[in-house]
Amino acid sequence: SSRGEMVWPTSSGGSLSSIQRASLDGSGVHILAGSEDFTLPEMSTPLSIAVHGATGDVYWSDIVTDSVYRATPDASVVEVIVSQGLHSPLGLAIDEVRGKLYWVDRGNSTQHDAYDAIWRSDLDGANAEVVLTDGLAEPRSVAILQR
Repeated sequence: SSRGEMVWPTSSGGSLSSIQRASLDGSGVHILAGSEDFTLPEMSTPLSIAVHGATGDVYWSDIVTDSVYRATPDASVVEVIVSQGLHSPLGLAIDEVRGKLYWVDRGNSTQHDAYDAIWRSDLDGANAEVVLTDGLAEPRSVAILQR
């Protein structure tokens, strides 16, 4: 949108979790996706959020459902794009140049197959893969530096 908007996740223990948006001056607050309007009844604890600058698609991670989601700007499509193999997805970053989504997945020490990792996928969630595990200690976010 040419007027600019901000987007943020809210969480209240799952019953009223949502992704909301508003104008940069704080007006026009509305729910893009949420558990209370049944667009995402399984949404529990959305934390990290990223917006694609060109398409306006909104991406977020949920550390209870262990999933990464995507919604179109008008919320006509709201979907889980990655959930297989994730333990606690956090900090999202979009690489618009290469068409990739990156995120941190915090391992769960109670599960022997879980480890801290940085993942990436195509913007639709296809081709999800771990790209880095060495040297990570409780990572919380990732950023993309275009060069």
